[in-house]
Amino acid sequence: MRFFNLVGAILCGILATGCATNANGPQTAGRKAAGAIKAGSRRPAPQLFVPDPALVGRVVKVNTNGHFAVLNFPLSRMPVLDQPLGVYRNGQKVGELKTTRRQLDDNVVADIVAGECQAGDEVSDR
Repeated sequence: MRFFNLVGAILCGILATGCATNANGPQTAGRKAAGAIKAGSRRPAPQLFVPDPALVGRVVKVNTNGHFAVLNFPLSRMPVLDQPLGVYRNGQKVGELKTTRRQLDDNVVADIVAGECQAGDEVSDR
Protein backbone atom coordinates (compact mmCIF):
# COMPACT_ATOMS: atom_id res chain seq x y z
CA MET A 1 0.00 0.00 0.00
CA ARG A 2 2.86 2.36 0.81
CA PHE A 3 4.36 1.54 -2.58
CA PHE A 4 1.22 2.70 -4.43
CA ASN A 5 1.05 5.88 -2.36
CA LEU A 6 4.70 6.63 -3.17
CA VAL A 7 4.18 6.01 -6.91
CA GLY A 8 1.00 8.13 -6.88
CA ALA A 9 2.79 11.00 -5.14
CA ILE A 10 5.66 10.89 -7.66
CA LEU A 11 3.26 10.90 -10.62
CA CYS A 12 1.30 13.82 -9.17
CA GLY A 13 4.54 15.74 -8.65
CA ILE A 14 5.63 15.11 -12.27
CA LEU A 15 2.24 16.14 -13.65
CA ALA A 16 2.12 19.27 -11.50
CA THR A 17 5.54 20.45 -12.64
CA GLY A 18 4.71 19.70 -16.30
CA CYS A 19 1.52 21.75 -16.15
CA ALA A 20 3.22 24.59 -14.31
CA THR A 21 5.97 24.99 -16.92
CA ASN A 22 3.56 24.79 -19.90
CA ALA A 23 1.19 27.41 -18.49
CA ASN A 24 3.54 30.34 -19.25
CA GLY A 25 5.66 28.72 -21.99
CA PRO A 26 3.80 29.75 -25.16
CA GLN A 27 3.01 33.26 -23.88
CA THR A 28 6.65 33.96 -23.07
CA ALA A 29 7.79 32.61 -26.44
CA GLY A 30 5.28 34.84 -28.24
CA ARG A 31 6.45 37.91 -26.36
CA LYS A 32 10.05 37.17 -27.19
CA ALA A 33 9.24 36.75 -30.87
CA ALA A 34 7.25 40.00 -30.96
CA GLY A 35 9.95 41.89 -29.10
CA ALA A 36 12.67 40.60 -31.44
CA ILE A 37 11.48 42.91 -34.26
CA LYS A 38 13.23 46.26 -34.11
CA ALA A 39 11.15 49.40 -33.76
CA GLY A 40 12.26 50.91 -37.09
CA SER A 41 12.06 47.72 -39.20
CA ARG A 42 9.12 46.98 -41.49
CA ARG A 43 7.29 43.69 -41.71
CA PRO A 44 6.79 42.24 -45.18
CA ALA A 45 3.31 42.76 -46.59
CA PRO A 46 1.15 39.63 -46.58
CA GLN A 47 0.72 37.98 -49.97
CA LEU A 48 -2.93 38.05 -51.02
CA PHE A 49 -4.45 35.64 -53.52
CA VAL A 50 -6.90 37.31 -55.89
CA PRO A 51 -8.65 34.87 -58.23
CA ASP A 52 -8.92 35.73 -61.90
CA PRO A 53 -12.40 37.20 -62.45
CA ALA A 54 -12.46 36.19 -66.13
CA LEU A 55 -14.88 33.48 -67.20
CA VAL A 56 -12.88 30.82 -69.08
CA GLY A 57 -14.09 27.58 -70.66
CA ARG A 58 -13.42 25.20 -73.56
CA VAL A 59 -15.29 24.24 -76.71
CA VAL A 60 -16.23 20.56 -76.47
CA LYS A 61 -18.21 20.01 -79.68
CA VAL A 62 -19.25 22.12 -82.66
CA ASN A 63 -22.26 21.69 -84.95
CA THR A 64 -21.51 23.79 -88.04
CA ASN A 65 -24.88 23.02 -89.72
CA GLY A 66 -26.86 24.22 -86.69
CA HIS A 67 -24.43 27.07 -85.92
CA PHE A 68 -24.00 26.15 -82.25
CA ALA A 69 -21.28 24.80 -79.97
CA VAL A 70 -21.20 22.91 -76.68
CA LEU A 71 -18.95 24.60 -74.10
CA ASN A 72 -17.51 23.26 -70.85
CA PHE A 73 -16.93 25.53 -67.82
CA PRO A 74 -15.81 24.88 -64.26
CA LEU A 75 -18.80 24.55 -61.92
CA SER A 76 -17.47 27.38 -59.77
CA ARG A 77 -18.04 29.93 -62.55
CA MET A 78 -20.75 29.46 -65.17
CA PRO A 79 -21.96 31.94 -67.83
CA VAL A 80 -25.39 33.58 -67.65
CA LEU A 81 -28.11 33.48 -70.31
CA ASP A 82 -27.34 35.44 -73.52
CA GLN A 83 -23.80 36.26 -72.36
CA PRO A 84 -21.45 37.19 -75.23
CA LEU A 85 -18.24 35.15 -75.30
CA GLY A 86 -15.14 35.31 -77.46
CA VAL A 87 -13.50 32.24 -78.99
CA TYR A 88 -9.69 32.18 -78.90
CA ARG A 89 -7.28 29.87 -80.70
CA ASN A 90 -3.55 30.26 -79.96
CA GLY A 91 -4.23 33.65 -78.36
CA GLN A 92 -6.04 35.01 -81.45
CA LYS A 93 -9.76 35.79 -81.40
CA VAL A 94 -11.44 33.68 -84.10
CA GLY A 95 -15.15 33.93 -83.26
CA GLU A 96 -17.97 35.13 -81.05
CA LEU A 97 -20.64 33.12 -79.24
CA LYS A 98 -23.80 33.87 -77.26
CA THR A 99 -24.96 31.44 -74.57
CA THR A 100 -28.42 29.90 -74.68
CA ARG A 101 -30.75 28.51 -72.05
CA ARG A 102 -29.65 24.91 -72.65
CA GLN A 103 -27.34 23.63 -69.92
CA LEU A 104 -26.45 20.20 -68.52
CA ASP A 105 -24.15 20.10 -65.47
CA ASP A 106 -21.01 22.03 -66.51
CA ASN A 107 -21.84 22.04 -70.25
CA VAL A 108 -23.56 25.00 -71.92
CA VAL A 109 -24.84 25.40 -75.49
CA ALA A 110 -23.97 28.64 -77.29
CA ASP A 111 -24.97 30.02 -80.69
CA ILE A 112 -22.17 30.95 -83.10
CA VAL A 113 -22.68 34.66 -83.79
CA ALA A 114 -19.55 35.44 -85.83
CA GLY A 115 -16.41 33.68 -86.98
CA GLU A 116 -15.70 30.02 -86.33
CA CYS A 117 -14.76 27.65 -83.52
CA GLN A 118 -13.30 24.17 -83.18
CA ALA A 119 -13.23 21.61 -80.39
CA GLY A 120 -10.47 22.57 -77.95
CA ASP A 121 -10.70 26.33 -78.50
CA GLU A 122 -10.72 28.56 -75.42
CA VAL A 123 -13.86 30.57 -74.63
CA SER A 124 -13.73 33.70 -72.49
CA ASP A 125 -15.69 36.84 -71.63
CA ARG A 126 -12.61 39.08 -71.99
